[in-house]
Amino acid sequence: MTKDDKKWIIILTLLWLTIVAIINPIGDFPLNDDWSYGKTVKGLVSEGEFRPGGWTSMPLLTQALYGSMFCHLFGFSFTTLRLSTLFLAFWGLCISFAFFRLFNVSGGLAFFCTLLIGLNPLYVCLSHTFMTDLPFAVMSMAAMYCYAKDLKSKSLPWLFLGLLFSVGATLTRQLGFFLPLAYGLSAKLSDRKWSRSFLPLFITILSLYSFELWLAQIGLPKMYMSRVTVLEGALKYGLGAFFVRFLERSGISLLYLSLLLVPMIPLTLGSLLQRVWTKAWGPLSLLGLAILALLGKRMPVGGNIIYDTGLGPITLRDVKLLNMAKWSTWPCLWYLLSIVTL
Repeated sequence: MTKDDKKWIIILTLLWLTIVAIINPIGDFPLNDDWSYGKTVKGLVSEGEFRPGGWTSMPLLTQALYGSMFCHLFGFSFTTLRLSTLFLAFWGLCISFAFFRLFNVSGGLAFFCTLLIGLNPLYVCLSHTFMTDLPFAVMSMAAMYCYAKDLKSKSLPWLFLGLLFSVGATLTRQLGFFLPLAYGLSAKLSDRKWSRSFLPLFITILSLYSFELWLAQIGLPKMYMSRVTVLEGALKYGLGAFFVRFLERSGISLLYLSLLLVPMIPLTLGSLLQRVWTKAWGPLSLLGLAILALLGKRMPVGGNIIYDTGLGPITLRDVKLLNMAKWSTWPCLWYLLSIVTL
């Protein structure tokens, strides 16, 4: 790490501490769904048994072990669990900065790109909960960094670390197996051996399968297979309906990815406009119109991600029972953001 890198990391640390101090995460109460995950950690700490509640639809194992480690040190409370996530979130930002620097991005630009993650409303919001999204994201970042180091240096220790983080991410949320899959495809394109390229994928899937066999013996949570049920329900109406559903969810993902990258526009405006105008204005216009027609609404879209009135599921009495969620805050701003997003 260079002297310049240390400077940016210190600034990043002070900024993150300031954000946490302003929000003030102190309070022994759950947020969103983390009441269920906190209950699992409490059972692990007090009884030494891993028994996820029926609300759990993901493995949760890695996160529960991580949370219980903090609770053994500081005692169980939702404040302790939130602080454990905030600690992990900070390391996620450090890993992101290191990832950008790995590809020779300048220190200033790497810091700016890291801020895009750290100041992302979803990152900030989920960092102050014990939801699985943030730990999964950080372990995914760590796995990607390690795999990238291996692809650059052909180093077995980095490959092993990447595998370790992949398994950790997958035993938090099942989608983690896409990490070694991406690595395997990249490694094969780099003329690596099949065995070396896809061994991490095989071990990760085997780890998930073994965990689920063990979990079935003590009792699968009621919601554990809910995502599979949703997939089966979509396929029940035929491939056409499934494809439309796939396009809809992909469109929403692209819209949010675009929205959250809006701060990059000033840095890339010149080359971006030139490329769009000379090469891609037709396809991009059609894509934007197709997404808009498919969704039939302005941003924000996509359920309990971002609302006019805030982030996350609407559960409080004043916004759920009294329908305050329908009150649009700054509608003109959202229409403007919809245009910029498209």
